[in-house]
Amino acid sequence: MRAVTVVLCSLLLLCSSSGVSAAEGDLDPGFATGGVATEPLTGMPRGTGVVLQDDGKIVSATIDDDGLKFYRYDSTGMPDATFGVAGVVTNPAPGSFVSELRRQSDGKLVVLLNAGGAVARYADTGAPDGGFGTGGVTATPCGGVDGHLLIAPDGTLVVGTANLSPIEGCVARFDASGGLDPAFGVGGVVTLADFGVFSLAAQGGQFLLGGIRAGDPPTASVMRLDGDGIVDGGFGTGGVFSQTLAWPYPYVTALDVAAGGDVLVLAARGEVMRLSSSGKLDTSFGSGGVAAIDIPVGFGDDVLATALAVQSDGRILGAATRSLFIGPPIGYIPGVKIFRYDVDGTVDATFGVDGIADGIGGNLGGFALQSDGKFVLSTAYFDPFESFFDGAVSVARHLGSTLPCPPTPAPGCRASVVPAGGKLRMDATTSAKAKYQWSWQKGAATTLADFGDPVGGDDYTLCVYDESGAPTLATGAVIPGGGTCKGKPCWKALGTSGLAYTDSKRRRYGIAAIKLKAGPDGKAQLQIKGQGATLPVPALPALLPLRLQLIAENGACFESVFSTTGTTRNDAARYQGKSD
Repeated sequence: MRAVTVVLCSLLLLCSSSGVSAAEGDLDPGFATGGVATEPLTGMPRGTGVVLQDDGKIVSATIDDDGLKFYRYDSTGMPDATFGVAGVVTNPAPGSFVSELRRQSDGKLVVLLNAGGAVARYADTGAPDGGFGTGGVTATPCGGVDGHLLIAPDGTLVVGTANLSPIEGCVARFDASGGLDPAFGVGGVVTLADFGVFSLAAQGGQFLLGGIRAGDPPTASVMRLDGDGIVDGGFGTGGVFSQTLAWPYPYVTALDVAAGGDVLVLAARGEVMRLSSSGKLDTSFGSGGVAAIDIPVGFGDDVLATALAVQSDGRILGAATRSLFIGPPIGYIPGVKIFRYDVDGTVDATFGVDGIADGIGGNLGGFALQSDGKFVLSTAYFDPFESFFDGAVSVARHLGSTLPCPPTPAPGCRASVVPAGGKLRMDATTSAKAKYQWSWQKGAATTLADFGDPVGGDDYTLCVYDESGAPTLATGAVIPGGGTCKGKPCWKALGTSGLAYTDSKRRRYGIAAIKLKAGPDGKAQLQIKGQGATLPVPALPALLPLRLQLIAENGACFESVFSTTGTTRNDAARYQGKSD
């Protein structure tokens, strides 16, 4: 079996800080060795990417002197012995470097090469897909200094590229067999005379292009195309949102369409903007619509942020390559910085140090957020102090958001005073239309004071426990107190007997509404509703019994237990039932 090693801090320069206990942003000690799996290469690495499989396995890719290599790890970071030879598959290189790696819903791996000059597809075994292009590879009519790949919801492939001198771009769409889609643009291609594409995202059946727009000065911009490749004039202003940012990096490097339809926009220096679904800047976000973080740099250093993801709790993760300038003949030594904003665009001071955590060394390639909140990234690195310049690629996993739920159910929670007083529906979170509804009816006596003061800032924690064996925490959510939702307080009082939480954007775990009503035995009630792909739903079909607890910051809690007795549906798509 090939060795999986940790690249030393002295080589990589940037390693997560160690301490008595692990914190969010730290390397995951349960992954590989110390959180990092590293593969030595023959010659210098030429790009890298990383993707997640549905079963928790992780695949990375790179090109070195031996060819295009895929590495697959199990969920603990060990080489997957069922993949290739000891977890690695090597193919002839279909290009000079890996620009991006993506994974289709059927498990096939798609590699963008040479800044958008070619696309190659491989089976989930790592073998070339002979049904795609010619021998698994198709050339694109695009190309430039930068290229990006999107797998659209209908399975078609979209490639976007950028040039900077002059500023121009190209977008091409390919069908499942690797042929250009004649229904898109002109013969499958849209050319952009004054817009360079540095990022792509799907928004329903439309496409968002993030990049740079020519002008005096050039602006960081987002353009929307209809499914046929025509600029959508209903987005932004005339189809484009533009924001002036400091030169020389006024361009958009990543996009994320969040719960509720917001568009999160990452710019090259780590700035984040939030747009409405129609491309209007949300000026309540950050400072006047722009959130900015100060990634420390010295004289001659450089920072390029390229990764963006929205956690299920609504907080926004970003990652950048910080290149440390050490002078000739070495030049720059790169390493990763990871940063986080809260849902309102303020820097999340609970993450790392002042919102920034150290990653491992190397140039950032792929970045992916796991369903459990942990996140993985891949880097490519070569040691400039070695005469032969052999390099390495690494996959690191970091700890993400954590839930303040007790590891086992809290004792003494209030329950319904009659059987079947609780009702639960949970849809599998594979769709933006997935629903979540928990009703706690005819509850034990509760006063308004028992609910705490969420209007004033008291948090609530929703904890879901699997009690099919020893009770274990399965999933959950945090609903923060205070805050504003669409410019209004998220929480409000309902007279003198209740409280309500409303967030139509569902930015925190997909939760849209909570109602709490005090009363004597049999009259107290609570209801939680949510929708989308970030709901606190355990793996379905659910293992039973399942215990749901809503725990107030003051310690009061409310619960329902769902066993086979009241269950009416429990399959891979939905759980539905009444409590014991």
